[in-house]
Amino acid sequence: MNKGAMVQDAIGILVAVVVIGAVAVPVAIDAMVTDTQSVTNETISSGGSVPEVITVSTVKDGLKEDSETLYLNDSTGGIAKLTESTNYTVVDYDTGEFNITSAPNVSSTDDSYLATYEYKPDGYIESKMTRTIVDFVPLALGLAIFVGALSLVRG
Repeated sequence: MNKGAMVQDAIGILVAVVVIGAVAVPVAIDAMVTDTQSVTNETISSGGSVPEVITVSTVKDGLKEDSETLYLNDSTGGIAKLTESTNYTVVDYDTGEFNITSAPNVSSTDDSYLATYEYKPDGYIESKMTRTIVDFVPLALGLAIFVGALSLVRG
């Protein structure tokens, strides 16, 4: 085999490896869930009196702890931020339940709560160390493909 044919083979292999890598890296990234998702100002109906337990609608694998911000949107047009321990307690982050213990001006079933929070999507990786390692996998995979292709081209 002459040198020209070897170079053409190496370039062909390099192109194949890059194309396969271009497909494999995004698939690998999508398969690893390391980020939480956000919900902003979800409206939750009030029963019209406190105490009452409210549940957010998007829980998936649970809520990120201490990510919630709750407001009372009362029927008279006022909005009041609720404070944990003073106005509500967390019943369970895994189910997205909060116990509203006191809220200013709750007096009607026309009242509602606004919830902003982060939840863990299905397949979320709980361990912070594992999430950090997984975040570097696409970079390592890309580097491995590049080095492998380079070694093939150089012969």
